[in-house]
Amino acid sequence: MAQVKTKDLAEDKSSSMLFKLLIFMVSDKGGTGKSTLTRAYVDILHARNIDYLAYDGDKRNSQLYRHYHNVGKSVNKLNFSIEGGADELIEAMDR
Repeated sequence: MAQVKTKDLAEDKSSSMLFKLLIFMVSDKGGTGKSTLTRAYVDILHARNIDYLAYDGDKRNSQLYRHYHNVGKSVNKLNFSIEGGADELIEAMDR
């Protein structure tokens, strides 16, 4: 399994290098651990004071949004099934 070294870049606020990491947790099947893994990842980012934006696209069971929408402006809902539903995600990546 490959290790990704993001700690050095994420913690070095003086670095002139700015990077954005886009991670999707996707599966058609329920019960695969998508929400659990995503919530754990958000907990780690939050605990380390690393800025992040998270989007919950699950229309039936928005666990990520339900648990974290009051934690700053970091978790938002997206509806990919409507035209323009992903526009907020695309605009956030451009900022």
